[in-house]
Amino acid sequence: MDERYATSSGHATVARFKKNLIHPQEFLNEINSFHTVEFGDFRTSEVDLVIHDWYNRRPHLIERFSLKTT
Repeated sequence: MDERYATSSGHATVARFKKNLIHPQEFLNEINSFHTVEFGDFRTSEVDLVIHDWYNRRPHLIERFSLKTT
């Protein structure tokens, strides 16, 4: 069976960009301010911010965020 995403990962598209970010750190600072926005529930220990095409070929890792668990 051909899969779009590996079974070891989850996916949530929050935003798509047509061009490269001019100020990526400012973007990261801004999205950090949205910590109260409700996207649903899931459990994970880290989140990757990546650039990739629709089929997840040639992914480019921008930042990996480690999350505290309780």
